[in-house]
Amino acid sequence: MATINVLHVAARSLPLWDALSDDFEYDWLPDDTGQPLAGQPLFLASGQFNPRYFRAIILLDATSPWLDQPERLRALPANQIICDVHVALPDAALEILNLKNVFFFDFTDVKGLAHDLNVDFFDGQHTFGMGPQFLRLDPTYRGPLRQEGGAYRVFTAASPDWVRVAALPNPQYVPANFDDHLTLEYVEQPGQAELMMAIDLLAEGAPTQRIKLTGDHLHEGYHLLAEAPTGFNVSFYIRGTGEVKLGKFHVRRSRGRYGEVLLNSVRLLDPASGYGGIIAYFDAGDLKPPLNVFFSGFRSDDGFEGRGMMSRLGAPHLLITDTRLMGGGFYIGSPAFEQAVLDLIKQTLKRLHFTPDQLTMGGMSMGTYAAFYYGAQLPPRAIFAGKPLTNLGAIAKAGKILRPGDFEASFDVQLYYEGDLSTASSEHLNQRLWQPFDHANFSQTTFAIAYMREDGFDTGAFKNVYDRIKERFPDGHFLYKGISGRHNDDTPAIVAWYTLQLRHFLAHEFDRPELEGGS
Repeated sequence: MATINVLHVAARSLPLWDALSDDFEYDWLPDDTGQPLAGQPLFLASGQFNPRYFRAIILLDATSPWLDQPERLRALPANQIICDVHVALPDAALEILNLKNVFFFDFTDVKGLAHDLNVDFFDGQHTFGMGPQFLRLDPTYRGPLRQEGGAYRVFTAASPDWVRVAALPNPQYVPANFDDHLTLEYVEQPGQAELMMAIDLLAEGAPTQRIKLTGDHLHEGYHLLAEAPTGFNVSFYIRGTGEVKLGKFHVRRSRGRYGEVLLNSVRLLDPASGYGGIIAYFDAGDLKPPLNVFFSGFRSDDGFEGRGMMSRLGAPHLLITDTRLMGGGFYIGSPAFEQAVLDLIKQTLKRLHFTPDQLTMGGMSMGTYAAFYYGAQLPPRAIFAGKPLTNLGAIAKAGKILRPGDFEASFDVQLYYEGDLSTASSEHLNQRLWQPFDHANFSQTTFAIAYMREDGFDTGAFKNVYDRIKERFPDGHFLYKGISGRHNDDTPAIVAWYTLQLRHFLAHEFDRPELEGGS
């Protein structure tokens, strides 16, 4: 893992050299002409912040030279700026820094600053999930039990007292200076059946403390901050009368009060579908249009895709990842949840003072479904899609005969939304996308789609989108490329074409420089 530069351009240094872990390097510079890395100035001749410091943390105090230089502030990386709380910022600087999601901290508390940097400002994304099929059943539980695909293990409560039903298979280790956020997807019958998650903290293998989570506390999960190496066990208990469903258990290295998986990322839950949801991350970039929204594809962890690709474009971007089930729930859910996703996009546009036509949306594989679905309800200036998926029911049906044993998560998706795997339910689920899509006004929306010609997941996805758009908007701008192979046979070619079209679109529609290089 690369060392993270903590860049502090100011009249005086802070005593951070010995307070930070080996993951960080404190670089104090009396002015911004210094070079923390030989031959690598902070700013390039173009005024761009040097990409070599792409993941650096920036410290600003009252003596920093950029407080009255808006162009310099706009060039700084978003979500990585910490400003001394005592600084009286000019209005223009405060507006820019707020869009950059600046953090405020009291620099007189150097020990506290070093602690938060060590624990919460680490590099990368650290998450994993454990499906209910991996739970160890408690041998004393004698009630009904069934498995709903890979989504849930279903128990029945029949006692006013807590009954232990399952536990994680093994103790989990947490290194020092980690803040792990432990959450669970679950369904209980309110007022009838209740679930409790009990977390036993361990020191040298022996339990030291038990934390019990129910109700709202269980919704939010538990932050396990390890000052020293520690471990934990998790057990699950039920009481009352009725069914309780245990779903995916999540462990995410959190940013504490600074965000979720990435700095300033936020979590949106859907209580109507098992308290799973999405995580979103906004980077204001250079504050110039457009806002690029990118939905992650299917992935077993809870991290984001496309961060590097979108950052290199320079424009503001909003990354969204679906953390439900064992790879994602295709971004749909209850009406309230879907409205929250739309509101998130609209509010981000509003923060930037952008108009609706200064928005693009896109994604790969599972992410294309969200781009089409939410794009139909906005709609954006452009939709970019790599390996499109549209008919969720058809994907599940194909898995029974055409792709046995391949992408079994498609069955979980249909069970999750329809409750069974019948043909009628598959057809009903297919319409989930086409209902808003066929009523959307795409007259001003450009489509750019790269698809696999022998894609066995959703064989008619590209043709369905193309035919529907061309029938209603024959003069619409539609770019596409077919690549030989099945769904995952040539992802690099898909990504290369996708990023080429996106860069070209930004250059010609938003007067941005035509960037070179790959994704």
